[in-house]
Amino acid sequence: MQNGRGIPAPAEVNKELDVASIPTPNSGELLQRVDSAIKTSPHLTGHQVFCQEEDGVVVLHGKVKSFYQKQMAQEVLRRLDGIERIINELEVDWMGTSSTNSSVE
Repeated sequence: MQNGRGIPAPAEVNKELDVASIPTPNSGELLQRVDSAIKTSPHLTGHQVFCQEEDGVVVLHGKVKSFYQKQMAQEVLRRLDGIERIINELEVDWMGTSSTNSSVE
């Protein structure tokens, strides 16, 4: 078959696409792997880092002593399967101060 310009029309395109389903970890399994990765990271030893996970989105909470450690917490998680997005809400407390605000009288 040809179009109006005498150029052969492309053959019919099969619009159905076979997609292999890739198993994704359930929420509990992913959270366990995230927690393990954080706890075993040499960059985060002894720090208070907590995480939440929902639908592949991991949110990091807690305190670290440097911006390097904040970044490393994020990088440790990048290589884990099942994580779609990382929200890094870690606070850098480089002076090691308490999270409570004390007023000076």
